[in-house]
Order: sequence, then structure tokens, then C-alpha cells
Amino acid sequence: MADTSNDPFPSHCASDMTMEPRLPTQVETERLLLRMWEPTDAATLGEVIQQNIEYLVPWMPWAKFEPTSTIDRMALIAEWTDDWRSGGSCVYGVFLRQDDGSLTAIGGTGLHRRIGTNGLEIGYWIDHAHWGSGLATELSAALTTVAFAQPGVDRVEIHHDKANVRSSVIPERLGFAVIGEETREVIAQAEIGITVVWRMLEADWPANEPEAQQPAP
Repeated sequence: MADTSNDPFPSHCASDMTMEPRLPTQVETERLLLRMWEPTDAATLGEVIQQNIEYLVPWMPWAKFEPTSTIDRMALIAEWTDDWRSGGSCVYGVFLRQDDGSLTAIGGTGLHRRIGTNGLEIGYWIDHAHWGSGLATELSAALTTVAFAQPGVDRVEIHHDKANVRSSVIPERLGFAVIGEETREVIAQAEIGITVVWRMLEADWPANEPEAQQPAP
């Protein structure tokens, strides 16, 4: 689980770069569809949160406010959509393709414009039933490729609390480098208030990483 914000999948964070080109609305990988949440997904969003609440509360500050109403969740999804329309972050549901072609929501991720000019941050969490299957790595690789396809983006970062050792596995596996640690307020139960910052530069992103297919927004 890598994210330091206050709303699920991961959180809406108002962009300070409202004139940026819009990020793609969906991204496909070998096993996953990442797509923007829609108002009709509100109940599904609530269900997957409740299925993982004991794993989310220690690391995600928004989880302590769960459960919330479907109406409130629809309003949150609308906020995410408004932010995306203005050239801000894009918050995706993570949907696993089943053998019969159906899709099952198993988590959330996003590309966030909250680390300054020319950078995008990836946040993610996955249903505990799918831990160890490489899905967080798969989606993070795809989003890194997508990020570098955006105009002007030359760095991608993943942030997590230092105590959240599990979240360090993904950026390390993908070749991200730790560029430092930042002290911050403790806002979730298991945090120690030290954020580890991992970074990948465009010039260092391996050409043989899995490619993401991204329809026009």
C-alpha cells in the first residue's frame, strides 16, 4: 500500500497544475483493467474497502472514517472526476479479468500530480486475497510507462511510510531508487511519520518493461 492521502483508491488531491493535459481514463495490463471510478461503482467501492478494512486502517488515514454512505462515495467519485477534467490527478479502480471475461474490483491506484512540475506519483492498494500475485508490481509498471508518455513528465515517484515494509517491495522490484526520507505528521495507526521517497527517471526506465495500452481520454 503506497499512498499518503486521505481518501480511498487513493485519495483525491486537488491539483495545483490545472492546465495540464488530461491523463488517460483507463490503462490495460496483461491481467488488469485500470479505469476511472464512475458513480455507478460506489457500492462496489464500498464493498472492496470493507473486505480489506483491517489491512487498510493501519496505513490509510481515510480508512478510519469507513464505512461511509453510497451517496457520499458518489460525491467523492465526482470530485475525482472534476479534478481529472481540470488536468489533475486520475484515480483508478483496479479490476481483475476473470476467466469468463468479467471484471472484479480488487483495489485502487492512481496517477497524482502532487509532487511538483514534471512529476507524477503512483499510489496503490490491492485486496489482501491477491497479495503476492505480482499485481501491484504489474499495475505500477504500467502506470510508470503511461506516466512517461505524458508531455513533460520526466520522473515518477512512489511514497510510503517507512514502517510499511511491504510497500517497498514494488518500487524496489521495478528499479526505483530511494532518494530520501521526509518527516511528516503521523496520520494513520501504524505509521511512524517517516515517508520513504522512491523515484524513477525517464532516462532510467527500462525499455523492456511491460507496455500499457492506453486509449485516448
